[in-house]
Amino acid sequence: MKRVLFFILVFLACGTVVLAEDFTLTKTAVEQADVFGVMRRGGAGKSFQAIFRGDTVNSFSLGNNEIAFIGIHYKAKIGRGRVSIVENGKLVLDAVVTIVSKFPKREGPATSFNLTIARNIEKAHQAIKEACERSATAPLFTEVFHWPVASVKIHNEPHGYFGASRGNRYHRGVDLESDLYDTVRAVNGGRVQLVGNFTKTLEGNTLIIDHGYGILSMYLHLSNFLVKEGDVIVPGQAIATVGKTGLQVVRPHLHFMIKMQRFSTVDPVKFMEFWEEYK
Repeated sequence: MKRVLFFILVFLACGTVVLAEDFTLTKTAVEQADVFGVMRRGGAGKSFQAIFRGDTVNSFSLGNNEIAFIGIHYKAKIGRGRVSIVENGKLVLDAVVTIVSKFPKREGPATSFNLTIARNIEKAHQAIKEACERSATAPLFTEVFHWPVASVKIHNEPHGYFGASRGNRYHRGVDLESDLYDTVRAVNGGRVQLVGNFTKTLEGNTLIIDHGYGILSMYLHLSNFLVKEGDVIVPGQAIATVGKTGLQVVRPHLHFMIKMQRFSTVDPVKFMEFWEEYK
C-alpha cells in the first residue's frame, strides 16, 4: 500500500524537522541562495529522490546516512515550495519548504565597458556556462567540503559578502582574505572542468572544479594554476595560488563561488554551514 504523508510544516522554523520515521528535513524555511537537505538517518544505500520546484536530486550515501540536498538560487521566487520524496518510483512523502526573501532589488548604474572588454566578458561567461553544463550526475566527492584557503575572513567587508551590492548587480560569491600567492586548495574531490585565463574580464584567472552531483566550485582572480583541465583532484589538493587578476581588482584575495544543480548560484557560507554537521 502506498504510504503518502503530507506535512504542513511551521514555515519559519529553521531547525531540523523529523518528517516520518527515518526521514529528516534540515530546514523548513530557507533564504535565497541557501541550502537544505533531506536526510535518511542510518539509511546509507537506501536511495531516494527529492523533487523541489522542478529540480530532481538523487540521494547519495555519506557515512551511515543517505542524503539529498538542494541549492536555492539567489533569485529564486519567494514563497512555498513542495518537496516530494520518491523511492523506487513511488511517492512516499510530501513536505513544504518556504523560501523567504534575502536580497533586495539592486538599484544603481550598470557598469559599462568598451567593446573589446565586453566581448572578452561574454566569451568568459560562455566558457563558464559550458563548463557548468558538463557537470557529472553522480558525486565525485568522497567526504565533507572544506574552505579553500586557511582564512575564512571576508575581504573588504561588507562588500565581500554574497549578495553585496555591486551597482545593479549582486556579488555572487564571497571574497576571502588572502595574501598574494597563498595556496588555494580543492574544497573536495572532483575533476578540473575549466582553467580560464580571463585576465581581461571581471573574473580574472578562473578555475572550476566539478564535484559531481551538479556541484561546482569556482575560484577567481588567481595568479597561477597548479592543475590542468581534466585532472582528477583529491580533497585538499593544491590547485592554484591567490592573485589579483581581473578588472577592478585592487588587492589580492580569493573570490569563491558554489553552484548547485549546475546553475543555482548559492552562498558559499550557507553551503559550508550545511556540511558542519558532518565534520
